Amino acid sequence: MKNYRIIAALTGALIAAPFISGCSDNNNNSFVNGTAETEITSADETETAPQTEEKTTEEATAAADDFGTPDEDCAQNRPQLLYILDSGDYVYSTEKDGSDDHSEVFVKDDGKGGKTTLDLPEKSLLLHTDGENIYYYSPDEGLCVYDGKNSKLLSSETKSEESVPSRESFFFTGDRIYFACDTSKGTVIKSMDYSGKNDRDEYNIEYHGARIVGNAEINGEKAFLCTYRIGIAEHVRIFTDKDSFTEVNSGDSPYIVDQWLYYIKDRALRRIPLAGGSEEKMTEAGCTCFCLYNDKIYYADSETVYAIDKNGSSSAFITADDIGKCDFIAGISASDGRLFVSGGTGASGRSIVEVDESGKVISTISEI
Repeated sequence: MKNYRIIAALTGALIAAPFISGCSDNNNNSFVNGTAETEITSADETETAPQTEEKTTEEATAAADDFGTPDEDCAQNRPQLLYILDSGDYVYSTEKDGSDDHSEVFVKDDGKGGKTTLDLPEKSLLLHTDGENIYYYSPDEGLCVYDGKNSKLLSSETKSEESVPSRESFFFTGDRIYFACDTSKGTVIKSMDYSGKNDRDEYNIEYHGARIVGNAEINGEKAFLCTYRIGIAEHVRIFTDKDSFTEVNSGDSPYIVDQWLYYIKDRALRRIPLAGGSEEKMTEAGCTCFCLYNDKIYYADSETVYAIDKNGSSSAFITADDIGKCDFIAGISASDGRLFVSGGTGASGRSIVEVDESGKVISTISEI
């Protein structure tokens, strides 16, 4: 008998309904808030969602005295603006020179003007580096590893027949790679070692398009977290073993930080204790992306990055105009103890800069 426990972080119960569509859109980072009846999209029309014990938690104001420290594995699996090799070289994607169709190339940049285009397939997705090797998703093969000269397929099971999967379909740890695969009955999350040998244990989710949040320890118990959409709402499932889980109403971009789960909902950054409790609102509306770095939270709206300190004080940190030739903020990320911000213009033009803790641009990595 499977053990299910549901926590509703907002007022209201989930309503069980039959399968309606084959695959929900889980690559859209814009959470849509609505008042319509929630639709459950199960992967098997003979199944319905587990019955919900309705609970109400009141939204609390963030204490702002302890944001927590991101777990190293979770931090390195966040979408990155660039990857830094042990040599100090940067690896990132950029628009191909002279391209009319905005096609991308993948570049290794020594930061001194020397740039090398990597021999990676078009429309690949950069996923991870161990400092020497680069792990990426090839649309033609699946998860591959590139050693600077040659590429090797790690597992053909990782190949998606529909489209290039989201970054959150993969999760890298020191000795394991987790990956999500769509099946006729939903999503199965598997793991393998770095030679490509699969483990026996799997996590099965009865919804399509599930993605991986990461590992955590909750009240001394190891847990594995994944995320998926039910209708228009984003949910996180907390597995304590492959058949026992807790489900939490959450939002987009879920991020494990110590004993907290951070996410974006209703265009505001929020968090909730992993062990259960009241949701806390960290920012006002307008948050499109966020990053925790050196005891501060950095979050962006369309034009400005803001910094929140532990006193709860929020101030403008850097704007799109400060990056140069940019009309909007495209992203924020921390890597190798450094903070990076991306600005953009048009459909694909992007710049990447490194900034110090005052918001000053100290290095331009990639320029429109």
